[in-house]
Amino acid sequence: FNHRSLLLYFIASVKAIIIMVVRYATWGDENHRSRSNTSVSDGEYHDTRSKGRQAVNPNRTTMFHGHVTRVSELPLGTQLHGSPELKEAGLTGRGIKVGVIDSGCDMDHSLFGGMLIKERVYKQEAGGKLDDEPHGTHVAGTINMMAPEAEIIGYRVFGAESVSGGDLHLSGTQTTNEAIAMALDQAVQDGCDIINMSLGTPSADIPIADACKAASRKGVILVVAAGNEGDDDPMTVELSYPAPMKETISV
Repeated sequence: FNHRSLLLYFIASVKAIIIMVVRYATWGDENHRSRSNTSVSDGEYHDTRSKGRQAVNPNRTTMFHGHVTRVSELPLGTQLHGSPELKEAGLTGRGIKVGVIDSGCDMDHSLFGGMLIKERVYKQEAGGKLDDEPHGTHVAGTINMMAPEAEIIGYRVFGAESVSGGDLHLSGTQTTNEAIAMALDQAVQDGCDIINMSLGTPSADIPIADACKAASRKGVILVVAAGNEGDDDPMTVELSYPAPMKETISV
């Protein structure tokens, strides 16, 4: 590939991801929109977003878990990604279940509004504590801010200790990669429509790859981190798996 080909490939890939996510969100909330007082077509949805960008009212409000919140008080990331506009269009995640395979989620965090419904633990820090870096809680919180009516299930796959027993009949000897593969299979059994993995390994892992393929065959959307290993050289490749797999959306 030359530089121009790489640029065109990148633009096409980003466009494809945006179209896929918007279409899935529209499909996922179709029943909810049909029950609402005002029907919102795709054209009206895009018009709403456009108008919002043209004139931003600092006193504009939106609903979040039953509370009126000023848009200007929302995290900047959720504003830039159109969280208020999604809610106004009826795209709240209702009826969608999202699995978060990560370092664990804080089940007691009040801002989830009861939508973090379960956590399955495969690995943990000493004494069952969450990781000192609340990465999984942050990821789940971002999903909740964008789709506040989506149900979220956390799958804790990082930590110094492997968990044994429980309803998953864990051996207590599972490695991190084995825990990720097991969590993928369990998320499919739990009925997750989307699985988020903000993680990656420097080399491909066969059990993880097989679990991704099995989930994809069931129609589950897999969103995976592209990685943070870039060296600012466009001619080198720093792959982070399973993001390169065709079954995933690499972000």
